[in-house]
Amino acid sequence: MENRAFNFKPDGVWHYCMRCTDENQGEFYGQESWGKAVYQEITGPEKIVLTDMFFPLYWGGFC
Repeated sequence: MENRAFNFKPDGVWHYCMRCTDENQGEFYGQESWGKAVYQEITGPEKIVLTDMFFPLYWGGFC
């Protein structure tokens, strides 16, 4: 997994990429899935509220 941004705070963003490195996965091998999480609420270890989504690499101001 590659992290482009990780700001663990309310309104913070986690921008990441998951790559398939398992050659046994056939056509999925080498593919990338980019994601973006936005943290809404962080209350100690008890509660973390976030929205997580997949999107193209160059969407949403990231490159």
